[in-house]
Amino acid sequence: MGLYGYRDYIEKWDEIRGTFSKDAILKGSFDQYAEGVKGKRGTTTVDKAFLAEIEGWREVLAKSIALRNPSLSVRELNYSVQMTIDRIIFLRICEDRGIEPYGQLRGALENENVYAEIGRLFWIADTRYNSGLFHFKAEKRQTSHADGLTLKD
Repeated sequence: MGLYGYRDYIEKWDEIRGTFSKDAILKGSFDQYAEGVKGKRGTTTVDKAFLAEIEGWREVLAKSIALRNPSLSVRELNYSVQMTIDRIIFLRICEDRGIEPYGQLRGALENENVYAEIGRLFWIADTRYNSGLFHFKAEKRQTSHADGLTLKD
């Protein structure tokens, strides 16, 4: 940042202090600031940004799956895309919380066949979690059908 950027901060110091200082926050000025920036250009909530990111993933993944599996119905394609995204997000959260080895999903990207490696992680997750999210083989007490679609070669 050049000298110009520092001057901007110096000139706005009173405004910054009045909004973000401990006393100002305790008096509610930050809440007023947050309300004022909602909907302004260049601001977005984390939820909206995350959903936009997922929509990008959905499109890329759908195109990739459809190209490799032209006989899939629209319903099967949507199911495959959604389950794949849900599973990846679940495993990524588990990585962050130390439940799964950190970086295993990133490591899958270094594999020659990325989807086969991710599928291997999904199979391992099926043995660890009784959530229905990873359900690839028929089980006596499972009420839903096993997913025979998303991990086909």
